[in-house]
Amino acid sequence: FHLVSGPTLTVAGRGCAATLAVGGGWCARSAPAAWLAEVDADGADDGPVHGPVAIGALPFAAGAEAALTVPLRCLVLADGAGWLTAVAGPDRRLPHPEELAAEATGLAPAGGPGCAPVRLQVQPMSPEAQYVEAVRQALDAIGAGAVSKVVLARAVRARFARPVAVDAVVRRLQRLQPACTTFAAGDAATAFVGASPELLVERRADQVVSHPLAGTTALSGAADADADATAALLASAKDAEEHRWVVEQIAAVLGGVCAELH
Repeated sequence: FHLVSGPTLTVAGRGCAATLAVGGGWCARSAPAAWLAEVDADGADDGPVHGPVAIGALPFAAGAEAALTVPLRCLVLADGAGWLTAVAGPDRRLPHPEELAAEATGLAPAGGPGCAPVRLQVQPMSPEAQYVEAVRQALDAIGAGAVSKVVLARAVRARFARPVAVDAVVRRLQRLQPACTTFAAGDAATAFVGASPELLVERRADQVVSHPLAGTTALSGAADADADATAALLASAKDAEEHRWVVEQIAAVLGGVCAELH
């Protein structure tokens, strides 16, 4: 099962018609697009997504190997419309319309209460002293002028009291984070699931959009407190500079391939 769902576009796929090897991690070029372009397809030829698609997660490490999946069934919801693409399986048989209607219902993002509370144990995957040392080294590098910005993270392993229902996690993320892009790739045994407020890049025809974030603050829902937090964020030289670095970096990349940049 694969899902990418944002405020304006949802793509959900199930099954595997083909697996496309991708080299180069996030720097991957157009090999999957060229493969898909060779597929003989009937049906809609307009809209943001049409025909067979390849879905998956690419590693950020340049040069890393990865793979994308061409789903047997792919549901697209966008611009107030929805359509289902069916790819012939190994027997080269396409399903009847009645079968497709049932499959579309199963692929559509569902509502519902989401996940019931469960007990879990969280275990850091690296010693605290190692993280403290990384912070010290980062501060030294910033003080020496070697770098301007460092992003540090600690990986943790969470063990639940019972198996995690991936579809319930996805529904909960969509309900709690409606402005985010929710994603899921895998199956009931192993899945990559999350929700990101950032959109790295989206292309529709000749229009490219990127929505980076840097420099954020928590909101409480109380009007006065949120107004104060917003004003403090806008007045923060540190946060403004952090955001400027991100915007300038993305503008430098997109500026080399776009005719106009706003």
